[in-house]
Amino acid sequence: MHNQCLFPLRRSIIASEMHLCSFLRARRASVGINRRQQRCYHSCFTASPHCVRKTSNLSPPTETRMHIYDLIGVLDGTHTTPPHPEIRLLPEAGMTAVLSPRSSCDATLPTDQTSCLSEAARRLALQESCLPLSTLLPVQRTYGLTQLQARRFLSANQPFLANLLRRHAGLVQVQVTVRWQEEVALDHFRNHPAIRPLFALARLNSKNVIDAVTELSADLCRQIEGYLLPEATERIALPVTRSILWNGVLLLPLGRLSDLDDAIEQIDAIWSDGFAISQIGPAPIASFALVTLETVTPAQVAQANATFRTAPSIQWGLRAGLKAAGQNAEKRDSIRLLARIAEAAARLPTPEEGLSLAGLRTEGHSIANNAQQAVA
Repeated sequence: MHNQCLFPLRRSIIASEMHLCSFLRARRASVGINRRQQRCYHSCFTASPHCVRKTSNLSPPTETRMHIYDLIGVLDGTHTTPPHPEIRLLPEAGMTAVLSPRSSCDATLPTDQTSCLSEAARRLALQESCLPLSTLLPVQRTYGLTQLQARRFLSANQPFLANLLRRHAGLVQVQVTVRWQEEVALDHFRNHPAIRPLFALARLNSKNVIDAVTELSADLCRQIEGYLLPEATERIALPVTRSILWNGVLLLPLGRLSDLDDAIEQIDAIWSDGFAISQIGPAPIASFALVTLETVTPAQVAQANATFRTAPSIQWGLRAGLKAAGQNAEKRDSIRLLARIAEAAARLPTPEEGLSLAGLRTEGHSIANNAQQAVA
């Protein structure tokens, strides 16, 4: 989902998660902010330690053993000091579960859209408050967990989550959208090689104009990417419309944000009066690595254990099962899932109680920037 908002200012910067743009626009549309002001505004909104906000009227969540929480993220390393009063940190298996009180807005049930958008914005703000602590894997909102279930989730999925944390260490995502005034682009870029021939024609037809504008936009996009992509490790292309020249999500190190600012300044200089550039972020890496949870019942655990009980090892049993399944894709997927369940269950003291299996969801098709990875 791309940002639809365009402030009256030529350069408007918004900080939010891309899936919540429309909601957060309504909250911030009355505030015009420049790039330097945006950083502080974003920090205040997300309860960053760089800005002061009153929190004395907020109380930590009530401590009860069976209290149900939302798992909103997984932090790398052990952390015990919450960055926000509504957050509870739960270290386990070299990682830390980020929990928040379960709201009345249940993601699995139909409910008031405005309430759920408000809850989603609150959830995003809590996730963003954790970004200064360590690498954060955002977790998709699903069913609630007790503290014990959250600990079991980290233990059962430790290798999978640890690998994701290593791959995305120190990274955040930023969405950049470049809008342009296509109707006046021909005049502004009249000396561009794609446009100049139009002014020599005795008569213009729509095909001439469309072809010229297409070539111009492609060249401008190459210039934009020439500034943006060296700063990113990965990127996801987002939809564009007639008024949007370039739209994408960048995955980049938190320490490269100032370089991204410089790159955007250079893009703005291409056509200062015709480009409107919006930036959403820095934000949690939900477009590149959103952790999902899937309930595994005691019966499924028993089935997985029974499948691999006689095998010398789970991996040996997996290879044998895949060989027996041949080209049957459904059977191959089933044996892989059972192997994952068996491995996760083996990491728990009481696997017969069931568990939650971690998965990974990404938005669109992510393209790695090989040059940037080579430098890193």
